[in-house]
Amino acid sequence: MSLTLYYAPDNASLAPHIALRRIGVPFDLVMIDKSRSDQNSDWYKALNPHQRVPTLVHRNPATGDTVVREAAAICLYLDDQFPAAGLMPPTKSRDRGVALDWLIYLTNTVQADLMVWNYNFRYAQTDAQKATLRELTGARLVEMFKTADQHLATSGPWISGIAPSCADYFLLMLAGWGEQFGISPLPSTNVSIRRHALACQALPEVQAAFEAEQISVFFQ
Repeated sequence: MSLTLYYAPDNASLAPHIALRRIGVPFDLVMIDKSRSDQNSDWYKALNPHQRVPTLVHRNPATGDTVVREAAAICLYLDDQFPAAGLMPPTKSRDRGVALDWLIYLTNTVQADLMVWNYNFRYAQTDAQKATLRELTGARLVEMFKTADQHLATSGPWISGIAPSCADYFLLMLAGWGEQFGISPLPSTNVSIRRHALACQALPEVQAAFEAEQISVFFQ
């Protein structure tokens, strides 16, 4: 049995990469070099016809290979395979419901708008259209991060339960992108998000993933 994560540094693969570090089992990292358009190569399209990062391949001679191609799905799959790692709160618990709610919200809504903001040229043609799109999407993102901040202020330090979960890894990743993209005001202006990010960055699994991907911490 083996695990291989196809990743790109500081991409959506970061959250499942952190999860793998927490599990502590051996796994292989294969970098997809977007500067060479590796994601569009024939060999990668055979693994991931969506031509996106990440992809997890779980090879098991007994059951056959499993390929999972969405970051949140990879996190949940890993939680199923390695429940002792505690990547998500226990099944049927209230904490799990809260963590699932936030994980899906973060990937379906916050991440989607961050992609629209950063890749505005895919959705608009003229400079004026792109500027308007960024203005509208940026305003939505500011409110989304405020909502996350309010949740952490009342339910923290983690999104759900007494330990970090994959939902926390996702929030760290997306808040970090907001910082890098220059969403104004920055996510770090939210006190609870900043506190949460600093706590996440102190986790050994987060530090190991950042070191392996050679990326700098998002929050100082």
